[in-house]
Amino acid sequence: MNMSVERALGKIGIHKADDLREIGAKACFLKLKQLGRFSPSIKLLIGLAGAIEGYHSAVLPTQIKQELINWYNSVG
Repeated sequence: MNMSVERALGKIGIHKADDLREIGAKACFLKLKQLGRFSPSIKLLIGLAGAIEGYHSAVLPTQIKQELINWYNSVG
């Protein structure tokens, strides 16, 4: 993750990996979206999930990626 994402995570109370695991990728994504100064994308959502699961987003299992894509499309 880049510095702007890390700063945005800090603004929503995510300061370490355990914080991210505790809240989950979807809830974190929604909090970033509410922050308003950050435009979260599907790429970010998948990156957050990858960080939680311990995978680079490029090798995140297809089933997880597809579920996240479906969820992302449903929340607009």
